[in-house]
Amino acid sequence: TARYPEIADNMRLGYDTWITSIMPETGIPPLPIGYQEVSEVYLAAHESVVSDSLTFRFSTNGWAHDWIVNWNSTDDLITWPLAVNQDSEYVLELEYSLSEGQQGSIIEVRTSTDTVQAQISEPFNSQLIPNQDRYPRVVEAYEQTWGRLSLDTISLTKGKDMLSISAISVEADTVANVKG
Repeated sequence: TARYPEIADNMRLGYDTWITSIMPETGIPPLPIGYQEVSEVYLAAHESVVSDSLTFRFSTNGWAHDWIVNWNSTDDLITWPLAVNQDSEYVLELEYSLSEGQQGSIIEVRTSTDTVQAQISEPFNSQLIPNQDRYPRVVEAYEQTWGRLSLDTISLTKGKDMLSISAISVEADTVANVKG
């Protein structure tokens, strides 16, 4: 991607267009966004579609409070199908965890009409939130704290779209664990 950025951008755009066109056939419902009544939208990790090398920490398909692990390649992709009600702008934040010495990766958030990049420059070690359940969880992920990376504003156009996150560069051996 660094050697031929225009070709990489065209390939990503082609992929995003293709994946958007097949999403209704896969049965994955798009997330409704772009409503004046709801100014904040949370795209949870367990509601995303991940490339084959990415996994969820506690289950194959992700549970509530689950997160994405094994993000260690520029080929990895996290996507959310969207149904945008009206042209909208959103300030993006990424909830993540990352060990000391792993920071420095550059990520890209892309839709069919906009692209935002940011560097994950701060480590964040998640801490478990004390369990309030009456019965122990067997498979489900326990809640924990997450770091927040503020990104730029992204524009969305009315209609079906796909929001995707990928890594432009990977420092050390991982990008980050992603909650949403």
